[in-house]
Amino acid sequence: MSYKIIQTIYLALLGFTISASLLAGVVGAPVVFNANDYIHGTMLTHFQMGELMSEIFRRLSYLVTFTATAIFLFEGYNLYKKEKCKLYYIFGAIAISTALAFSFYFIPTILELQLQGQNVTNSELFISTHKNSELIFKVFTFSSLALFTLRLFRAQK
Repeated sequence: MSYKIIQTIYLALLGFTISASLLAGVVGAPVVFNANDYIHGTMLTHFQMGELMSEIFRRLSYLVTFTATAIFLFEGYNLYKKEKCKLYYIFGAIAISTALAFSFYFIPTILELQLQGQNVTNSELFISTHKNSELIFKVFTFSSLALFTLRLFRAQK
């Protein structure tokens, strides 16, 4: 398979992952956390809405992990080929590290805390973990977008 085809697939994967990340945060979260405005006859608690949103992000973490692996392989290959632009590796390293932290630390921790019940989700530990997971996910999305933009401009040369 040629480098151009692999690069196109890589860019498509980055674009898809960025879109899915934005969709989950910008569209999914407001709908889920306002579910009672849309569902008549059933009243979900904030805790139940949080469980739904956690399931969305748990499933999204599979794509995030797959994308981190692709970033590692593609950018690693380019590093091996001695590509000169250091920004690819900086944004790639940030994307990989935040993706892995999100998928293998924050999501499991949040799910584990939720299993302990609604009272735990009001704890300082849960609130702090949740806020940090949001920040990490935003950094992942931004670094992936930066990597996508840099690679797209490079591909058009």
